[in-house]
Amino acid sequence: MASEKILVIEDDPDVAYTCLRFLRKRYEPSHAPDCNAALSALGPAVKLIMLDLKMPGLKPAEFAKCAKQSFPAIPIIAMSGYLSSGLTLDIIKAGVYDFIHKPFELSDLEYIISCHLNGSATKETLNLSKRSITIVCPDKEEATLLYESLKRYCPDIESVPLYKDAFKRPSGRRADILIIERLDYEKNRLMAPGAQESTAGGVLTILLSDRVTADSKITGELVFIRPVNPFELRRVIAKTLTAMQAKITD
Repeated sequence: MASEKILVIEDDPDVAYTCLRFLRKRYEPSHAPDCNAALSALGPAVKLIMLDLKMPGLKPAEFAKCAKQSFPAIPIIAMSGYLSSGLTLDIIKAGVYDFIHKPFELSDLEYIISCHLNGSATKETLNLSKRSITIVCPDKEEATLLYESLKRYCPDIESVPLYKDAFKRPSGRRADILIIERLDYEKNRLMAPGAQESTAGGVLTILLSDRVTADSKITGELVFIRPVNPFELRRVIAKTLTAMQAKITD
Protein backbone atom coordinates (compact mmCIF):
# COMPACT_ATOMS: atom_id res chain seq x y z
CA MET A 1 0.00 0.00 0.00
CA ALA A 2 1.30 3.47 -0.87
CA SER A 3 2.46 5.64 2.01
CA GLU A 4 0.35 8.63 2.97
CA LYS A 5 1.69 11.95 1.72
CA ILE A 6 2.41 14.54 4.44
CA LEU A 7 3.23 18.18 3.71
CA VAL A 8 5.62 19.77 6.23
CA ILE A 9 5.56 23.58 6.22
CA GLU A 10 8.54 24.76 8.24
CA ASP A 11 11.07 27.56 7.72
CA ASP A 12 13.65 26.25 10.20
CA PRO A 13 15.91 23.91 8.18
CA ASP A 14 16.96 21.89 11.23
CA VAL A 15 13.39 21.23 12.35
CA ALA A 16 12.34 20.46 8.79
CA TYR A 17 15.23 18.00 8.32
CA THR A 18 14.45 16.20 11.58
CA CYS A 19 10.74 15.88 10.78
CA LEU A 20 11.32 14.71 7.20
CA ARG A 21 13.94 12.16 8.21
CA PHE A 22 11.63 10.72 10.87
CA LEU A 23 8.50 10.72 8.70
CA ARG A 24 10.21 8.91 5.82
CA LYS A 25 10.21 5.75 7.95
CA ARG A 26 6.45 5.38 7.48
CA TYR A 27 5.16 8.12 5.23
CA GLU A 28 5.93 10.09 2.08
CA PRO A 29 6.74 13.60 3.33
CA SER A 30 7.38 16.73 1.29
CA HIS A 31 8.59 20.13 2.44
CA ALA A 32 7.60 23.75 1.86
CA PRO A 33 9.72 26.54 3.47
CA ASP A 34 6.76 28.92 3.78
CA CYS A 35 3.00 29.13 3.32
CA ASN A 36 3.22 30.69 -0.14
CA ALA A 37 5.22 27.73 -1.42
CA ALA A 38 2.86 25.36 0.36
CA LEU A 39 -0.15 26.66 -1.58
CA SER A 40 1.30 25.33 -4.82
CA ALA A 41 2.18 22.02 -3.15
CA LEU A 42 -1.39 21.34 -2.03
CA GLY A 43 -3.38 18.65 -3.78
CA PRO A 44 -5.75 15.73 -3.19
CA ALA A 45 -2.78 13.39 -2.67
CA VAL A 46 -1.75 15.22 0.52
CA LYS A 47 -3.35 13.44 3.47
CA LEU A 48 -2.06 15.62 6.33
CA ILE A 49 -0.36 18.99 6.83
CA MET A 50 2.17 19.96 9.51
CA LEU A 51 2.15 23.75 9.83
CA ASP A 52 4.65 25.92 11.70
CA LEU A 53 2.94 28.98 13.13
CA LYS A 54 5.81 31.48 12.97
CA MET A 55 6.93 32.15 9.41
CA PRO A 56 7.39 35.14 7.09
CA GLY A 57 5.03 35.82 4.22
CA LEU A 58 1.49 34.50 4.18
CA LYS A 59 0.19 34.05 7.71
CA PRO A 60 -0.30 30.40 8.77
CA ALA A 61 -3.91 31.06 9.79
CA GLU A 62 -4.65 32.45 6.32
CA PHE A 63 -2.97 29.45 4.70
CA ALA A 64 -5.01 27.07 6.87
CA LYS A 65 -8.20 28.83 5.84
CA CYS A 66 -7.29 28.54 2.14
CA ALA A 67 -6.29 24.90 2.52
CA LYS A 68 -9.55 23.97 4.26
CA GLN A 69 -11.59 25.75 1.60
CA SER A 70 -10.00 23.62 -1.12
CA PHE A 71 -9.57 20.40 0.87
CA PRO A 72 -11.93 20.51 3.87
CA ALA A 73 -11.20 16.95 5.04
CA ILE A 74 -7.43 17.35 5.33
CA PRO A 75 -6.13 17.42 8.94
CA ILE A 76 -3.80 20.28 9.83
CA ILE A 77 -1.42 19.90 12.78
CA ALA A 78 0.06 23.20 13.96
CA MET A 79 3.55 23.44 15.49
CA SER A 80 4.99 26.22 17.64
CA GLY A 81 7.07 26.96 20.72
CA TYR A 82 4.54 29.55 21.87
CA LEU A 83 0.79 29.70 21.46
CA SER A 84 -1.03 32.86 22.52
CA SER A 85 -4.78 32.84 23.09
CA GLY A 86 -5.30 35.19 20.12
CA LEU A 87 -3.30 33.03 17.73
CA THR A 88 -4.96 29.89 19.06
CA LEU A 89 -8.39 31.31 18.36
CA ASP A 90 -7.32 32.37 14.85
CA ILE A 91 -6.05 28.91 13.86
CA ILE A 92 -9.05 27.17 15.42
CA LYS A 93 -11.41 29.31 13.36
CA ALA A 94 -9.23 28.64 10.29
CA GLY A 95 -9.77 24.91 10.69
CA VAL A 96 -6.59 23.62 12.33
CA TYR A 97 -7.28 20.16 13.80
CA ASP A 98 -4.45 19.73 16.27
CA PHE A 99 -1.34 21.25 17.82
CA ILE A 100 2.03 20.03 19.07
CA HIS A 101 4.31 22.17 21.21
CA LYS A 102 7.94 22.68 20.23
CA PRO A 103 10.31 21.15 21.13
CA PHE A 104 8.40 17.88 20.85
CA GLU A 105 9.23 14.21 21.13
CA LEU A 106 9.07 12.45 17.77
CA SER A 107 7.04 9.70 19.41
CA ASP A 108 4.38 12.28 20.35
CA LEU A 109 4.35 13.57 16.78
CA GLU A 110 3.92 10.03 15.46
CA TYR A 111 1.03 9.43 17.87
CA ILE A 112 -0.86 12.54 16.78
CA ILE A 113 -0.27 11.85 13.08
CA SER A 114 -1.31 8.20 13.34
CA CYS A 115 -4.48 9.12 15.24
CA HIS A 116 -5.57 11.33 12.35
CA LEU A 117 -4.54 8.97 9.57
CA ASN A 118 -5.82 5.70 11.05
CA GLY A 119 -9.23 7.08 11.96
CA SER A 120 -8.99 6.87 15.77
CA ALA A 121 -9.16 10.65 16.09
CA THR A 122 -12.37 10.62 14.04
CA LYS A 123 -13.89 7.92 16.25
CA GLU A 124 -13.04 9.85 19.41
CA THR A 125 -14.49 13.03 17.89
CA LEU A 126 -17.73 11.20 17.05
CA ASN A 127 -17.96 10.07 20.67
CA LEU A 128 -17.49 13.67 21.80
CA SER A 129 -20.20 14.89 19.42
CA LYS A 130 -22.80 12.89 21.34
CA ARG A 131 -22.01 14.62 24.63
CA SER A 132 -22.97 17.90 26.26
CA ILE A 133 -20.47 20.35 27.76
CA THR A 134 -20.82 23.18 30.25
CA ILE A 135 -17.92 25.61 30.69
CA VAL A 136 -17.91 27.61 33.93
CA CYS A 137 -15.33 30.35 33.58
CA PRO A 138 -15.56 34.03 34.61
CA ASP A 139 -12.63 34.95 32.34
CA LYS A 140 -14.27 35.88 29.02
CA GLU A 141 -11.12 35.40 26.93
CA GLU A 142 -10.43 31.94 28.32
CA ALA A 143 -14.09 30.95 28.14
CA THR A 144 -14.30 32.04 24.48
CA LEU A 145 -11.15 30.10 23.59
CA LEU A 146 -12.41 26.89 25.20
CA TYR A 147 -15.88 27.32 23.72
CA GLU A 148 -14.65 27.90 20.17
CA SER A 149 -12.17 25.01 20.35
CA LEU A 150 -14.82 22.50 21.43
CA LYS A 151 -18.03 23.58 19.72
CA ARG A 152 -17.08 22.14 16.31
CA TYR A 153 -16.78 18.70 17.96
CA CYS A 154 -19.61 19.06 20.46
CA PRO A 155 -22.55 21.19 19.28
CA ASP A 156 -24.34 20.86 22.64
CA ILE A 157 -22.07 23.25 24.53
CA GLU A 158 -22.68 26.31 26.66
CA SER A 159 -20.57 28.73 28.67
CA VAL A 160 -21.65 30.37 31.94
CA PRO A 161 -19.67 32.63 34.31
CA LEU A 162 -20.90 31.18 37.61
CA TYR A 163 -20.95 27.69 39.12
CA LYS A 164 -24.56 28.01 40.29
CA ASP A 165 -25.65 28.31 36.64
CA ALA A 166 -23.92 25.09 35.58
CA PHE A 167 -26.97 22.99 36.39
CA LYS A 168 -29.56 25.24 34.73
CA ARG A 169 -28.94 24.42 31.07
CA PRO A 170 -31.57 25.88 28.68
CA SER A 171 -31.95 22.50 26.99
CA GLY A 172 -32.79 20.86 30.30
CA ARG A 173 -30.15 18.20 29.65
CA ARG A 174 -27.52 17.73 32.30
CA ALA A 175 -23.96 18.21 31.05
CA ASP A 176 -21.79 15.11 30.57
CA ILE A 177 -18.64 17.24 30.81
CA LEU A 178 -18.03 20.10 33.24
CA ILE A 179 -15.04 22.43 32.68
CA ILE A 180 -14.59 24.76 35.63
CA GLU A 181 -12.15 26.92 37.59
CA ARG A 182 -10.64 24.70 40.29
CA LEU A 183 -10.95 27.10 43.23
CA ASP A 184 -14.53 27.92 42.32
CA TYR A 185 -15.34 24.22 42.15
CA GLU A 186 -13.75 23.37 45.50
CA LYS A 187 -15.53 26.29 47.16
CA ASN A 188 -19.01 25.73 45.76
CA ARG A 189 -19.40 22.03 45.01
CA LEU A 190 -21.19 21.38 48.30
CA MET A 191 -23.24 24.57 48.14
CA ALA A 192 -24.59 24.70 44.59
CA PRO A 193 -27.90 22.96 43.88
CA GLY A 194 -27.33 19.69 42.06
CA ALA A 195 -23.60 19.56 42.74
CA GLN A 196 -23.64 16.26 44.62
CA GLU A 197 -25.88 14.64 42.04
CA SER A 198 -23.63 15.88 39.25
CA THR A 199 -20.31 14.70 40.63
CA ALA A 200 -21.75 11.33 41.55
CA GLY A 201 -23.57 10.80 38.29
CA GLY A 202 -20.77 10.05 35.87
CA VAL A 203 -19.98 13.63 34.88
CA LEU A 204 -16.44 14.12 33.58
CA THR A 205 -15.08 17.14 35.46
CA ILE A 206 -12.15 19.18 34.14
CA LEU A 207 -10.58 21.61 36.60
CA LEU A 208 -8.65 24.68 35.43
CA SER A 209 -5.87 25.70 37.80
CA ASP A 210 -3.04 28.23 37.93
CA ARG A 211 -0.75 25.82 39.77
CA VAL A 212 -0.49 22.31 41.13
CA THR A 213 -1.45 22.05 44.80
CA ALA A 214 -0.55 19.14 47.05
CA ASP A 215 -3.36 19.73 49.54
CA SER A 216 -6.30 19.26 47.19
CA LYS A 217 -8.97 16.98 48.59
CA ILE A 218 -10.57 16.38 45.19
CA THR A 219 -10.11 13.00 43.59
CA GLY A 220 -11.33 11.67 40.28
CA GLU A 221 -11.20 14.95 38.37
CA LEU A 222 -8.77 15.93 35.62
CA VAL A 223 -6.69 19.04 36.30
CA PHE A 224 -5.27 21.30 33.57
CA ILE A 225 -2.65 23.89 34.48
CA ARG A 226 -2.95 27.26 32.79
CA PRO A 227 -2.32 28.32 30.13
CA VAL A 228 -4.57 25.56 28.84
CA ASN A 229 -3.76 24.06 25.46
CA PRO A 230 -7.29 23.62 24.03
CA PHE A 231 -6.10 21.00 21.53
CA GLU A 232 -4.62 18.86 24.29
CA LEU A 233 -7.76 19.41 26.38
CA ARG A 234 -9.96 18.10 23.56
CA ARG A 235 -7.70 15.07 23.03
CA VAL A 236 -7.72 14.18 26.73
CA ILE A 237 -11.49 14.58 27.00
CA ALA A 238 -12.08 12.38 23.94
CA LYS A 239 -9.66 9.69 25.14
CA THR A 240 -11.13 9.72 28.66
CA LEU A 241 -14.69 9.40 27.34
CA THR A 242 -13.64 6.47 25.16
CA ALA A 243 -12.01 4.77 28.15
CA MET A 244 -15.07 5.42 30.34
CA GLN A 245 -17.34 3.96 27.68
CA ALA A 246 -15.14 0.89 27.30
CA LYS A 247 -15.15 0.36 31.07
CA ILE A 248 -18.96 0.48 31.17
CA THR A 249 -19.32 -2.09 28.38
CA ASP A 250 -16.79 -4.53 29.91
